[in-house]
Amino acid sequence: MNHIETRLHRDRDGWHATSNLDLADNRLLQIRTYKSTSVGALRTNATVHTKTGDGGLRHIMGFGSVGGDFSETLVASRPARVTEKVVTAQHESVLKTLPGVLAAVEAHYAKTPAIALPN
Repeated sequence: MNHIETRLHRDRDGWHATSNLDLADNRLLQIRTYKSTSVGALRTNATVHTKTGDGGLRHIMGFGSVGGDFSETLVASRPARVTEKVVTAQHESVLKTLPGVLAAVEAHYAKTPAIALPN
């Protein structure tokens, strides 16, 4: 498995943890743990992006249909407080399930046809 890089930081919305893992086909798996301000839950999501070559990332939203990039909420919890320790614990527990996440990503792209995008 490739090296996974995790970054923990705090901004005006609170603590966030983000882990990135390079995948085949110029893709990047990003796992993010953050407080969702819209629903008040501490969420951990996994999304796959394509590297654009200029340092950017592209994610095609599929809303559950064939053709979009992988995107899934892995955990949603409602801790009393969203502290650095709580964010770190939830994020690390999800990283322990990484083989299952990678299997779900692989299955998603096995059934998703490649999309030709205009340049």
